[in-house]
Amino acid sequence: MPSLISPGLDELLDQQHRVLSRSQALDAGLSESAIRVRLDSGRWQQLYRRAYATYSGDPPRLAFLWAAVLSAGPDAVIVVLLPDGGRGYLSKIFNDEWMADYGFLSEQTTEPLVADVMARKGRSLPEFVHVHPEENVGAAVALLREYDVSQLPVVKEEPPVMAAEVIGSVVERDLLDALVAGRARPSDPVGGHMSPPLPTVGLGEPVSRAVLALEKAGAALVHVNGKPTGLLTRQDVLTFLAANT
Repeated sequence: MPSLISPGLDELLDQQHRVLSRSQALDAGLSESAIRVRLDSGRWQQLYRRAYATYSGDPPRLAFLWAAVLSAGPDAVIVVLLPDGGRGYLSKIFNDEWMADYGFLSEQTTEPLVADVMARKGRSLPEFVHVHPEENVGAAVALLREYDVSQLPVVKEEPPVMAAEVIGSVVERDLLDALVAGRARPSDPVGGHMSPPLPTVGLGEPVSRAVLALEKAGAALVHVNGKPTGLLTRQDVLTFLAANT
């Protein structure tokens, strides 16, 4: 008796790692009851909804991928997640010092922490004073004077921001030099006269780490879980140490 199954079915199965959708099986000439008999007898096995492996052994990974595609249908969007290796992060998330600097780790020590200094700070200025690159130099200078600080971070967005959104700093000394030399005008955007970003310290790091960070800068950004949340100055540390000595 001639077969009722489409002669092209074997070729299709070879292309799909022997996986078939319900609609493909029906198009090939199999009835609903014929599909059910094959599943009940164990000759076929259902991998996903309306997607079958046409054999009884353990399906390989590619069979499950085909079953997922066939089960989802022609209009579905398949999202593939590819795991990343850690080689590109050896200097970051696999580096305890980097993790501590960005506020992901707290050091176990008897020494006072940056968090202790920040808790003692007065509230005479906002917790995270900053400027934006499109603001002008004159406005930045006014902000430095208003809060009596010599350095401020330059950020792309309004807080809360991520560490990557801190793109530089304004330094009182550098702005003064540029204005006196004629390289800058008060109406110029700050973005054209930025200094490098301020050093970073984590909220859970010891005060001695903050002192090291402040050796070459008048202020440091305090991070918590990768987000800058405050500004720590030399004066803050000095006031804290003087009160606790």
